[in-house]
Amino acid sequence: MRAICLLCMLLTFNGLALAAGGTQPALRNRCLAAIVESGQPATVKELHETTIPLGDSGFLFQFADVAGATFSCQICDDDNPTVHACGSIGLELTWRCITVCLMRGSP
Repeated sequence: MRAICLLCMLLTFNGLALAAGGTQPALRNRCLAAIVESGQPATVKELHETTIPLGDSGFLFQFADVAGATFSCQICDDDNPTVHACGSIGLELTWRCITVCLMRGSP
């Protein structure tokens, strides 16, 4: 009986680990979709990406283009009921442009 309980616990843990492995790419894809929907000029495939983990439940993705614009997307795994650290921030997208962007005519 103990062996069965141990096996069940290991399978459950393995399933959670596999599910957690898909969290970062899913959250990244939500950020990329938000960039496309933002209306700001950006070619998603050409953006340089930096990822900063925010604990076990969220990420800060920064996407920079060659002209100097930067999208910052802070996102938390609100869909996971075991995550309590999010505070339901959802997805927050900001866009910042430096002088080069202004010279090319972007606001």
